Amino acid sequence: MATNNITFWKLIDSHKISIPIIQRDYAQGREEEIEKREKFLNSILRYLQNEEQMHLDFVYGREKENVFYPIDGQQRLTTLFLLHWYFALKENVDAEKKEKLSKFVYDTRISSREFCNTLIREDIKIPTSINDDYFIKYIKNKQWYRVVWDNDPTIKAMLVMIQALHNKFHDFNSYDVFERLTNSDLISFELLDLGRKGFELTDELYIKMNARGKQLTSFENFKANFIQFIEKKFKDKKLKHPIKGEISYSGYFAYKIEKEWTDLFWAYRGNKKTIDDAFINYFEFVTQMFYFKKK
Repeated sequence: MATNNITFWKLIDSHKISIPIIQRDYAQGREEEIEKREKFLNSILRYLQNEEQMHLDFVYGREKENVFYPIDGQQRLTTLFLLHWYFALKENVDAEKKEKLSKFVYDTRISSREFCNTLIREDIKIPTSINDDYFIKYIKNKQWYRVVWDNDPTIKAMLVMIQALHNKFHDFNSYDVFERLTNSDLISFELLDLGRKGFELTDELYIKMNARGKQLTSFENFKANFIQFIEKKFKDKKLKHPIKGEISYSGYFAYKIEKEWTDLFWAYRGNKKTIDDAFINYFEFVTQMFYFKKK
């Protein structure tokens, strides 16, 4: 698997997507994440309405024996899984296409894995009512729904996202969204396989890159926003990378901060379990120096 621009459907067509045990729970569906969730879904809706292509930046992971294990991008991949599932139901696509979604697997908990599988296998109808958690109640009232699933934070978040998708897209006047999702580059992302030669993602580094807690930290939010800023500010700028060759400024920054710079700061973390503060302190220092130099 090379670094390339790809869609969720193309990835799942050639690989199983396995969310590893070490990954945090699904967060985009948390009730307190309503602002981020609405912003993301509004963006998707806007691109659908304008019939434009949407790019979701980088997804990092490791490929092994036709299984892709994401490191960064789990949240977006899970939301894309639910988006494809929702429109597959809404547009009543054939069972064979819907079955392909079963290649998206959550290994964080058995209950999460079973829930995703059940969504695909069971006969679920799109409710006619929106809001008031109607879709959530509909699923929970199904005979196959297990009460113990209420204790799984990933399932709880998925249910919230399903309701949000329903509220946002139920009245969207289009009958070919699933076709566009699966047969075009409607929503794509840059896939980076850190397991291939040249990146050499080890298990130790994999653990370090995923050992920063269950919720996104303020630094992780800053990092994501800063990558977007670089891409907008220097969209057409390129530089040479010893491994990747010609690469965008945002791609270079994203790769370095997730691998080499993480290794560098990790050695100086002391008794702390994260290196977020070290990164923030460094960026603040460099920013001050640029300010003083400019003035």
